[in-house]
Amino acid sequence: MICLLPLLILAAQPPDPTAVSWLAARANLSQTEAAAILADPNPNPLAVLRNRPPAKICYNAMWFSEPGQTVDQWRKKINEQYGLTDCSWIFHAQLFPGSSPNYDDTGWIDEPKVVRWLSGVPASAAVFINLEPSQAAWPYWHVLNPQGTGVNPIGLTNRVRLLEWFRSRRPDCRYGYFAQVPWPWTEPGDTANLESWRKVVKDSSVLTRSVDFLVPQIYVRSNWSLEFAALCVDRMVLACRDYAPGKPVYPILALNYRGVETEEIVPAIWWRTLLEHAWLLGDGLVIWGGYQQRWDQDAPWWRETTDFLCKVGVSPQ
Repeated sequence: MICLLPLLILAAQPPDPTAVSWLAARANLSQTEAAAILADPNPNPLAVLRNRPPAKICYNAMWFSEPGQTVDQWRKKINEQYGLTDCSWIFHAQLFPGSSPNYDDTGWIDEPKVVRWLSGVPASAAVFINLEPSQAAWPYWHVLNPQGTGVNPIGLTNRVRLLEWFRSRRPDCRYGYFAQVPWPWTEPGDTANLESWRKVVKDSSVLTRSVDFLVPQIYVRSNWSLEFAALCVDRMVLACRDYAPGKPVYPILALNYRGVETEEIVPAIWWRTLLEHAWLLGDGLVIWGGYQQRWDQDAPWWRETTDFLCKVGVSPQ
């Protein structure tokens, strides 16, 4: 069941004109129809998508476990039950020489190690590259410069080179970077930060154009409002549309609050709002979370998720 109180918070704010124009053109709607849909934090995706391609993907990047099952076994069961799609996800430590936590990411990848990992990737898979460099590796791999005031040309070049390397080994697959393309926007109410973020996204477009799909990161912080959380989804996805037109966008939605040590899961109504906005503007989404947590199929956020999946037509094949 969806609580109506938070809807009043969002409905009081006029929708972004850029989002209205984009949705109207993409979904063959009038400006008035598109504005009305975006003014509702829990829009009806089926109504919006009636003139859009129906194929959208909900990727499962959850790491829950149940007694007697590995994470992979649990994920396979959930995918089969609910029609989710598994992720081919390569983590930072799997890219570089050594093993976690003692790996060396200050230079190029461990090619034989990554080739072995690629040998187990299904044909034509979407490969999610999770490259989050250490402080020592910042000059070589990071999207931003060390001061955080602009982009790092060397890091952008090396990331483009890495995509080319992956394609030379497995040209059948598609590749995207987790979270850092485009760079996340996380500061509510800060106009200077917003303009700085827009400049970083624009200046890193060489990397944005090089990926096959984009995975903007949506981590909710405990001091955010529901209004800002929804706005964050919209701006991140629309930034992808602006700088990589025509490429699939799969927002990655984190179950847990960012920076909360208890791994507290966001309220169910917030989670439903994130799902609705990501699905409405994206080409699907990725559900992320559950690391070292016990699975609870009766959790409020999961009840909202299954209701949502049914609503948008994601079901077992």
